[in-house]
Amino acid sequence: MRKRWIATATAVAALAMSLIAAPAAQAHDSLSETQPAAGDTVTEVPEVSLTSSNTLLDLQGIGTAFVIRVQDDEGLYYGDGCVTLSDATMSMPVELGEEGEYTVTWRAVSTDGHTISDAYTFSYQPTEGTTAADGVTAVPRCGAEARPGDDSDQQDGEVPQGAESQTGLLIGLGVGGVILVGGLIGFVIAARRMKNS
Repeated sequence: MRKRWIATATAVAALAMSLIAAPAAQAHDSLSETQPAAGDTVTEVPEVSLTSSNTLLDLQGIGTAFVIRVQDDEGLYYGDGCVTLSDATMSMPVELGEEGEYTVTWRAVSTDGHTISDAYTFSYQPTEGTTAADGVTAVPRCGAEARPGDDSDQQDGEVPQGAESQTGLLIGLGVGGVILVGGLIGFVIAARRMKNS
């Protein structure tokens, strides 16, 4: 009976350790595709989209953790800052300005709960007669009217305060719940075995 109890307790402990270690062992997601692609020269860009190697982690209340920003070589921003998530793809509609090089800066939430970010460039060569959109000096914020000179928003690559901690908290609570359930199941099994023996 004592051996059975020790074996059951060991199994429960091993399960708990494996569940705790699993999130840490997961690798960050990476980009599998971008439109426009890095280094490409394009004649039109109706939107900028980025596809991740895994489904994007869309948790309520931390939508601001997803960012796409498009800047020309003079530092002007294009697009409204509103990012749409669809499975593994995040996208933002955009109208570009004059011909030249543009930089896309992005940020997302990896499936392990951590934020990932990077930037790349592409060249824009619109066809003759294409109307150039006006860029803005302020960082675009979804739902907010752009105000030139307003730089109060988060800097590129900076995680909004509380976004990552909320993600980690939710994941931690989920893992803790699984461990608790596993422990209770193990306890019930051990108790029944002791009773039967």
